[in-house]
Amino acid sequence: MHIELALLVFAGVCGGTSAIASTHKAPGPCLHYQHEALSHSNGGTHIPQEVALSGELIERTYWGPPNWGEHPATDRLEDAWLLLLDTPICVEADSGSVNNNVTEINVIVVQLVVLDPAPDNKSLKEVERLVGRRVAVKGVLNHAVTGHNRTPVLLMVASINAA
Repeated sequence: MHIELALLVFAGVCGGTSAIASTHKAPGPCLHYQHEALSHSNGGTHIPQEVALSGELIERTYWGPPNWGEHPATDRLEDAWLLLLDTPICVEADSGSVNNNVTEINVIVVQLVVLDPAPDNKSLKEVERLVGRRVAVKGVLNHAVTGHNRTPVLLMVASINAA
């Protein structure tokens, strides 16, 4: 899928249209968010459920703080890696979670988050190298909680490879 089409798809997600999204396959089974760190249920600790997603990796630049684009002369620019999914997904709410308590349906774009880069930023460089390519990504899902989160669903990257 070309980056221009990816922009249209992402614009459709943000703008509420689904004309472009209809070119994708029907969504598969619903996935689940990562459980809260160290949360307990019936005496046991929840283990984050790792998921595998594939699609085209794109990079976009957004306005950031302090005014999120209202004052471009003083606002920072922030880059985000986005995965344009091959197949739409849904992510079921975790009613016991403070942050992951919203179900999202027909998700076609997720933001990738690299939390623990390897020495010399090896993980970040690997993701940058794959921009514009089809990739397979494994990690855990979380719901957006800050203005720095550019899509409702985030994927905390455990591994990424060219597909």
